[in-house]
Amino acid sequence: MTPRRSLAIPATVAACAAIILVPSLPAYAVVDTQTWVNGSDAFWSTTTAWTTGEAPEAGDTLVFSAPTASARSTKNGAYSVAGINFVRSHEVANGGGDLGIGTGGLTTAPDSVVSIDANIQTTGAQLWSIGTGSTATFPGVIRTDGASTLTLDVDGTMEVNGNLDAQATGSVVKTGIGTIVRRGGAGGGIGNGGLSVQEGTFFLDGADIGGTAFTVAGGSLTGTGTANSLNMTSGTISPGTSDGSGVADLVAWGPTAWSGGRYSVTINATDSDSFLADNQTLALSGTELVIVAEAVPAAGTTFLVASADAGLTGQFTAGGVALAEGAEFASNGSRYSVSYAAQPNSVVVTYLGAVPVVTNPAAPLPVPVPELAATAAPIPGLLAGAAALLLGAGSVLLVTRRRTRVL
Repeated sequence: MTPRRSLAIPATVAACAAIILVPSLPAYAVVDTQTWVNGSDAFWSTTTAWTTGEAPEAGDTLVFSAPTASARSTKNGAYSVAGINFVRSHEVANGGGDLGIGTGGLTTAPDSVVSIDANIQTTGAQLWSIGTGSTATFPGVIRTDGASTLTLDVDGTMEVNGNLDAQATGSVVKTGIGTIVRRGGAGGGIGNGGLSVQEGTFFLDGADIGGTAFTVAGGSLTGTGTANSLNMTSGTISPGTSDGSGVADLVAWGPTAWSGGRYSVTINATDSDSFLADNQTLALSGTELVIVAEAVPAAGTTFLVASADAGLTGQFTAGGVALAEGAEFASNGSRYSVSYAAQPNSVVVTYLGAVPVVTNPAAPLPVPVPELAATAAPIPGLLAGAAALLLGAGSVLLVTRRRTRVL
């Protein structure tokens, strides 16, 4: 009988096969949470400035929290981290190079003051949370990867003095009850319908950002300056100055459509806020026209509140009712009329005066007085008659008693 051949594979042969079949894995650096502990301003490359004794590496999360540490550090060179958490006030000075932030995003504690002076490059979808009562300032450029959403959840104040750029294909969303203030010039292409203002306020402080399109979808876009399209589905668009006084202009360099929300305009005795679609179109449908008078103009004074060089279509509404040519409406205690034909491709309102105040509303019908009440009026006569009757009865009774005694 022929013996069977063994199928066992020697251990050394199996080990060699495993080495051949399984590819070698790259060695990754350990991802750390790095907390800044240096007592004075120092470079990020200073290893003793961090709790780990190492300079920040790719994938690390940076934390600025130690109460005895310096409230200022200097980023020297290019760094890329997973995220940054400011538990206390801190300034990151720019010593050169960009700062990359990954999907860990950025967080500031309530009532803190934070500044990152370097240009920032974000990678992946991420959330930046600016706490209530805090101020976060970004003097440089904030640029996304052009494919992911950057959500700015601002409950305090975020000041952006440089460009906010999603490279024409990315998306930026504003949430939170706070305010983003955009100053300065430059563009900053943002795709997917524009920078979406869903909550709170986005304030243009004299900004000239023709490359940035906006979609107001529940929040408020206000201020003065120039942007690309200023579209609105809900929320408020309202020109305004930084101190809240005077009138202002908002200008769009792209086609603009308002299909809901409110357009709020301030007027004074002679002038008003205005919106201009510069060499572009403006389409109106279902947007409420609200006027606030900070000074009372003379009756008959006209105000240009919106215009579109390339054509204006549709109508504003008041109280949910479309305002046709020449229609009158009330807003904040005053009466106005509206015209789309007084000037080409424009909306002109005319102040008509204060809404009449009804000082003597219609009185209710008088309550009928019952007949009994009328006959019962001469009460003194009735009393006199009753008294005489009683006296007469008393006299009869007295005479009767006397007669009885005589008998």
